[in-house]
Order: sequence, then structure tokens, then C-alpha cells
Amino acid sequence: NGYSIYINNLLEDFRILDQTTLYTFLFDVFDDYDKKNISEDTLIKVLRFLRNYSVRRIICEKPSNSLKSLYKTLYSKMCKTDNVYDKYYESLFTFFATTKNSKDKMISDDELIYNHLYTKKKICKFLLANLENEFSNEHLNTDNLSIEHIMPQKENAVIWKKEIGEDYENVYKKYLHTLGNLTITGYNS
Repeated sequence: NGYSIYINNLLEDFRILDQTTLYTFLFDVFDDYDKKNISEDTLIKVLRFLRNYSVRRIICEKPSNSLKSLYKTLYSKMCKTDNVYDKYYESLFTFFATTKNSKDKMISDDELIYNHLYTKKKICKFLLANLENEFSNEHLNTDNLSIEHIMPQKENAVIWKKEIGEDYENVYKKYLHTLGNLTITGYNS
């Protein structure tokens, strides 16, 4: 298809995440790229933003029933601004940051950070693998890897209680199954 490996990997992420409703919008974006209205850097920023948006929705278990109509009209809403090609990514970002429709708004870091991710194995593994692959020259194959806790699931580890301090119980309950306490590994426990 003539696109870079990075662009193809981002498109593969949408397939893995089962974000097919997004394709309606992406047809227009790729048409702009193919016509050289936007650069590859802009295309990548848009794809990364949309992956981020999708992952956040999945993690927070937001219903997807509004996405079809959102993506069907998003391009025309985004293109209402003057010089849209000069501010392509900014227009997309602004739309999601300022939309009045709470169903479509970008999920904040605060909503995301304390979300119990461990029980959502598929998205958890996807996210941890993407974090690893984003900053590595090698592509991590996750087939034989498992999700593990850094702070152990069993509360009986005295050393952890001592390291965390007096507020151990609150820290334990708040962070046990969140992204900050999870890792992906080939070495079980």
C-alpha cells in the first residue's frame, strides 16, 4: 500500500482493537494524505491520537454505540475551520477537547489512571506491549508473555508494606490492578 511500517502498525492496532467504525473517518484522512494535503507526520499524529482515544474508551468501558455517527460526521466538523490542512491535527484535538457531547469527549488522565486494568486482559496486554514496542527497536511478541503485578497481589509481603509505609492499605487498594502496577513478562512471578 506504500505506507511506512509505522503507519501500517498503527492501522494494525485499530484492527486488533476492533475499531472498524473509525474507518469511515480514516478514508477521508488517508485521501488527504494521498493528495499531499497533509504530511506523514500529521497523519501519524492523527492516527496516534485516535489510537489513544480508542484505548481510553475501551479501558473505561465507554459504550461504542455513538461512534458510528461520530466518525461519519467528524471529518466535516473538523474541516469547518479555515486553513484546515495547516491545523489538521489541532482541529481534531480541539474537537475532542471541546465537544459538548460527553459520550464523545476525550477521557481524562484522572479517569484513566485509577481504572482497574488487570481484569481487562486483552486491552491490558495490548497497552503494555505497545508501551514496550513504542520505545524499543525490537517488536515484542506477546504470545508467550503474561501480565504480572509489581506490587504483589497477595497482601502478605511484609517488605512491600514496609517500603510503602503507614498508608499501605489505601495505596494497595488504589493501585493494585492499575497500569502503574502492571508489567508484561515472560517470567511468571
